[in-house]
This record gives sequence, C-alpha cells and structure tokens, in this order.
Amino acid sequence: MTERIDDGDDLFRRILEYHRVPATGRISSSAFMGKGRRLDPEVSVFLARLSDPAKVLRAGLPRQQLVALQAAVPRAIGLDVHLQPTEDVVGHCVIVGFGLNWKEQCARLADASHLVEVPGSVRE
Repeated sequence: MTERIDDGDDLFRRILEYHRVPATGRISSSAFMGKGRRLDPEVSVFLARLSDPAKVLRAGLPRQQLVALQAAVPRAIGLDVHLQPTEDVVGHCVIVGFGLNWKEQCARLADASHLVEVPGSVRE
C-alpha cells in the first residue's frame, strides 16, 4: 500500500541559517529555490509523521535549521507533493510542478513555513 500524504500533514524542509531572519522569524523564498536562486524542479521535503526531526537535521549540513509547512500549502498553489522514499529515509518527499511563476510559488511556500525547534540542533 502506498503511503498517503494528507493536506493536514506537516512537511519538514532543511534550510540554511541565512534563509531565516531571526528578528522577525520570516523565511526567505530562496529557502525553496535551488543554488543561485534558480528553479529547483524537485524541492526536497520530509513527511513529518514518518521522519525524526533530529535525524533529518543530522543528515544535512552544519548549522541548518528545520521549518515546517502543511502539505495543503503547495497543493493550493498548483504544486504536487510526492512521497519519494530512499533506502535510508522513508519519509522523503518532493514538491514538484513549478510553473512560470515559480518565484512567487517559492515565496508562498516560505510565507507559510515556520521554524521547528529541535532540541540539540545547534551544530558548528
């Protein structure tokens, strides 16, 4: 049976520390873009109920942070969320379907995201 991703499911996204403004908590739209602020046709996220937030962070780069948004958000702006498990990460997913307005779509994903506090997550 294939795992279903419901609209109310949270999705985790690892972001670099400079993608978040500490004073306001605002997440930058570049957190959902590829390197060099280019279109990333498959934005990697993790289905929260199948993922350990500490493990997701440990698998990333030093000093990354974790944000969450509901699966309904990308769907509401014309994107799809597909489960794409790997051998090591059963909760791995991708957000796909970006259009000509992909920068606006990234901004809306960022606006709907919030920081997830993960105990012991400050890493050098």
